[in-house]
Amino acid sequence: MGLLQSEGSMNVPDTAMTAQDSTPDVLEVPEDNTRRKNEETDGKPDIAGNVALEDALLDGHERPDGLLNVSDCSDDWKHVRRVHSDLSGVVNLGDLSDALMNNAHSSQRGVGKTGIWDAKFKLWQSMVGKTNSTSTSHKNVYSLASGSDVSKAVLDLVDAAQNLQKNPANIAIVNNLIDKLKDLLLLERQTYALMRQNSGSRKKIESMFNLIQFLESQVRRLENAVQRQGLSYYLASISSKIRGNEVGRIGRSMETELQSWLDQECVREVADIAIKGSDEEEAVRIITSFEKIVQKGYNPLIQDTILSVGLVEKIVGLLVPGAAPWKVTEAAALALSALLDFNKNIFVSLVLMAKMVENVLQLMDLESDDHVLTLISVMKNMLLVGETIVADEIYAKDGIPKIVELLDHDVQDLQLEAVECIFMLVYYGRVEVVNELFQLDVIKKLALLQQKNAEKRHLPASVMCEMTPAAGASYHLVLTKLQEDIDGTGLHPFADAVSKFILHLSVGTGLRRREKRALKQEFLRQIREVLEDDTEVADITAEVLWAP
Repeated sequence: MGLLQSEGSMNVPDTAMTAQDSTPDVLEVPEDNTRRKNEETDGKPDIAGNVALEDALLDGHERPDGLLNVSDCSDDWKHVRRVHSDLSGVVNLGDLSDALMNNAHSSQRGVGKTGIWDAKFKLWQSMVGKTNSTSTSHKNVYSLASGSDVSKAVLDLVDAAQNLQKNPANIAIVNNLIDKLKDLLLLERQTYALMRQNSGSRKKIESMFNLIQFLESQVRRLENAVQRQGLSYYLASISSKIRGNEVGRIGRSMETELQSWLDQECVREVADIAIKGSDEEEAVRIITSFEKIVQKGYNPLIQDTILSVGLVEKIVGLLVPGAAPWKVTEAAALALSALLDFNKNIFVSLVLMAKMVENVLQLMDLESDDHVLTLISVMKNMLLVGETIVADEIYAKDGIPKIVELLDHDVQDLQLEAVECIFMLVYYGRVEVVNELFQLDVIKKLALLQQKNAEKRHLPASVMCEMTPAAGASYHLVLTKLQEDIDGTGLHPFADAVSKFILHLSVGTGLRRREKRALKQEFLRQIREVLEDDTEVADITAEVLWAP
């Protein structure tokens, strides 16, 4: 291990040295490891070392007035404390910068070719200057490295990675963009040092640091390949499979990693919007971008980010009546609906605990018809994904009467969405849900909708018989067969609504066999009271008897 003597680096008064400080102050530098690391990075700044140094110096010790707590500083800097500390136990960062400058000149000679001290000192010097210049305005510091600047730098890197797949000579462009991202990382760390109350900043810095490490490793792989084969070889062999495979693979890996970082950053931005608020158009744009991200399919990194920032509860808060403009509320509802498809095993329970169903039902009482149409569509998707537990939640929050009331609405689209939602409640709901539907005269309402059609045709009993639970009938299969029947005959959407109701009840998954038998008897009793045509009653009775 190499030792750096700091004695003699500055003129220290004798009165500052006490008997208990007789041990020389040294800074240990692992020569072999740092020299090897420096050779690998070709003299580039040591980000890991910078992070460690800054954390050691600044973690918990900074003050808004640009001073450091002397009693908490590390032992590596006690020779600076002796000279530049005052009676209050603090160090002025301006004086400390001068002391470090003198100490660096003498200590740098002992480091030799490692260069690690110089990199760490430059970082600390820039931190000192930035602290003094912006200690009175945290807002100005935060604006130095805004999220838009970082995102733009990453987007530029995505474009460079795409171009790299076509032309390996673009390595220099990629390197320059990585250096730019490093500068933004430094500014982010300076912001974090002065604004510790921003807890999300730390995670963002760590993700940026990991991203830069990955990019530099990929660039080194590409540079090694160029050195082995020669750049002229690549430029002359555009159609070479070796060149295409190797460069393309590296470029794609960089592009994938960069896009993954952008997606995670979008998740964090949505969380910030839910807490702090934002411009309406900007909020809608970011939430819509998040919806598109989750629509791509399952991604464990995105899921971990969503869970770590507590996004579900925050975005459900936007559905509270009056919490946000309608466009933002609508975007949030659609994003949550897409999130359920992203991973229903995780997020269905989370949205229910966050009271999403309750908020949607409250909004249905306040919004216009067009808005209610969106909300009922979201509710229908929740039923399709969450199945029985969502039906139970709707029942618990007194949502079934609100859905049944839509059958009496004048807008046909709302009626159709309500009918489909009722069919799902019958298919997935427990006996309490179906009993409440019977008590709300849903059979009578469906019969009235059915009678408005000029043509009436009932589903044949053979279709009912084919869709038995033993045959593996799912709700998607039921919908497919019914839709094919409607499309093939050009019938009105409400045609055979009563028959479809009993079909969903017969093949549903929420009821036991004995419960289905009892409910079928109740269905036949009500249908005889509603329908006046004996022939139609006989047809429906036959369908019920043929059904499983």
